[in-house]
Amino acid sequence: MASNNTGPAISFSDGFNSFGCNAGVPAGNITTRPTYIANKQGIAGQDSPGIGGFLLIVGGLTEVVATLFVAEMIVAIWKVHFVNGFFLNWTSRPGVGHGYEFNAMLICALGCLILSGPGAVSLDRWLRRT
Repeated sequence: MASNNTGPAISFSDGFNSFGCNAGVPAGNITTRPTYIANKQGIAGQDSPGIGGFLLIVGGLTEVVATLFVAEMIVAIWKVHFVNGFFLNWTSRPGVGHGYEFNAMLICALGCLILSGPGAVSLDRWLRRT
């Protein structure tokens, strides 16, 4: 009996996807169909929090990255969290999503970074000095 490969495929590349190692390389799966995992926009959307977070830690492009993260949090509030109210779902009730409390706190923290700029020991400060 021949297989038509229409059933669900189990991909061995799922662990790599979370680390952004999916630069359009075909990945095999159990049904042996090649799977082209991501396009350039998918990679950019997937890697931006990791790269931006790293830049915030080392103090590189602090104001730019913080501004982009504020925009991302505003979209997250608008598209996902606003309908659930302000507070987080601390009791983890099923079917109830989280509110925008955490996103608002992140916006405040990022606003402080935007206003204060990079610290004394940062990549931005070091590049401005040289």
